[in-house]
Order: sequence, then C-alpha cells, then structure tokens
Amino acid sequence: MRCWRREAAGPALDVLAREPKIDLMIVDFAMPGMNGAEVARQAQARRPSLPILFVTGFSDRSRMAGVDETHILAKPFVYDELASKVRFCLAGGASEKIVRFRRG
Repeated sequence: MRCWRREAAGPALDVLAREPKIDLMIVDFAMPGMNGAEVARQAQARRPSLPILFVTGFSDRSRMAGVDETHILAKPFVYDELASKVRFCLAGGASEKIVRFRRG
C-alpha cells in the first residue's frame, strides 16, 4: 500500500486522479482551503466506493453529520486506534463505504 501525505486538498485530489490503486483516503476534517467534507465529496465523485477515514480534533461533530463513527478517528489518537480504523475501513466493515454529507 502506498501512502501520500499532503497538506492541502488540491494535491491530494490530483494524486487520486493519477493513481488507480488507492485503497483508502485518510483526511483531516480541518484543512486550509477545502475542509475534509468537501474533499470527500470530490473524491467520491471520482471514486464512489473509496472508503474515507476522517481524522479530527473537533469535539463538536455537527459539521460531520452523516459520517458514521466508524469513519472518524478523534485526535489525539494512539497507533492501535488508527490501525483498528484502517483495518475496518479496508475490510469493508462499514455497512456502506460511501460517506454522505449534507451541503452547507
């Protein structure tokens, strides 16, 4: 499995467009420019079955309505939590890989 670390959404979406073998997107909800929900919408428009795992430090998750807890990793986290969420997402453990967001 390859891993790319990007600081902004644009380059991450560019990698998604170029690389056919991406199994999972891990995205921080709070990013400069586009937030994680906007990145997820664009990623899923390109790859509807791509599982997405959100990392967030927000205690108020109202902006993440529609995201199942199985797709959210709260900061700070420990390695075991990250590994567990990644395994779950990659195994297709969620009832639906697609994360639905409300606009606005």
